[in-house]
Amino acid sequence: MENTIHVGAYTIPEDGVISIPKSKFKILSRYVGINDDLKLFDDDRITLCLEDGNFWAFISKMSIDEAKKLCEALYGVIIYKEKGGKGQLTITIEEGGLVRYREIP
Repeated sequence: MENTIHVGAYTIPEDGVISIPKSKFKILSRYVGINDDLKLFDDDRITLCLEDGNFWAFISKMSIDEAKKLCEALYGVIIYKEKGGKGQLTITIEEGGLVRYREIP
């Protein structure tokens, strides 16, 4: 998995927190971009972006297996909440696809 945060469109405040209230998630079957030489390139990995207008503030490129683990983790949290879980369930997807669960009541 390759994750990048892009802050060039923002002025970073002293506390380092940037609010992006009108952002939305985009999920792409592959990433197509433009390199420094203004040539198109593509990356076949599944890509999750946080888009703010025409600016992508966060980009995560992942393999099919990593994307499946992310889906499983999200679904696990949904099930936890639907069953009335009141604590904080944290699911961490580590390198190699290892998943760790931790609940703080």
